Amino acid sequence: GDESTKSSICPRCPTQQQRVRELAKQITAGQTELEGLRRQLSKSLMVQKCAENELFGNDLQIMRLHEAARDATARANEVSKEVKRVNKSIPRYIEERVKKQERE
Repeated sequence: GDESTKSSICPRCPTQQQRVRELAKQITAGQTELEGLRRQLSKSLMVQKCAENELFGNDLQIMRLHEAARDATARANEVSKEVKRVNKSIPRYIEERVKKQERE
């Protein structure tokens, strides 16, 4: 009983049997490769999702920083106005002090 008579496909055609076995091997290899690619794809999708979440987080952070910068600018403008007001009032204050000293 050699190899060719064991198989029920076509005992008189070992080449056909060999071809079938070869194709079966190729199919199995293809399925294994496909499974590996599926795993890679799902990993890639996870990485992409993480990246999107991170970008979304960064966008939120940037928005908060913009708001903070706007607030800081507004506050700086207020302070600047106050400084100008004080600077304007200094000569008047000095003048009043001088007059007061002259009276004393």
